[in-house]
Amino acid sequence: MSWICSVGGSAFVSWYDQGAAATLGTSNDLTDYMVGAVSGQAASLQPGPVLNLSRNPDPQCNTGFPCGAMVPNDFTACVVPPSPGSGCPKYGDYNGSACAAGRVFNAWASATSPPSIAPVMNKISVFFATTMVVYPPELFVPLQLP
Repeated sequence: MSWICSVGGSAFVSWYDQGAAATLGTSNDLTDYMVGAVSGQAASLQPGPVLNLSRNPDPQCNTGFPCGAMVPNDFTACVVPPSPGSGCPKYGDYNGSACAAGRVFNAWASATSPPSIAPVMNKISVFFATTMVVYPPELFVPLQLP
C-alpha cells in the first residue's frame, strides 16, 4: 500500500520496495521503505528524488506468519523458509505519510531498525522520519489585526 501527500507544489508518495532483494540477490524478501516526489511542470509530471527512509533492508519472511497471510504466496514464496516469530501485526498495518510546513512526515512498520536507531529492534516496530522538502520551510499563520 502506498501513501501520498503534497506540499510546496509537489506530491510525495511512500511505499515498500523490494529492489534490494534483486540487487543484493541473497533473499527475495529484502524490503526497504521509500519516499519519492513528483511535481507538475507545464503539461507533464517531473519525477523528483527517491529516498530510502529505512536504509536497512528488512527480511520480511524472518518475522514468521503466526497470523497467517491474506495470500498464501506471501509465505510460500520465501526463499528462506519463515521462522516462527512475532509477525503480528504485519507490514503495512501502521504506515502513513503527512505533509505540512515544508516537510514530509512518514511512519512505517519494519522488523529491522534503520542504522541510526539504537538499540537495534528485532520485532516489528513503527519507525518515523521527517524530511524537509521546501526550503525555507513554510508555515503560514494568519494574523488578525485590531
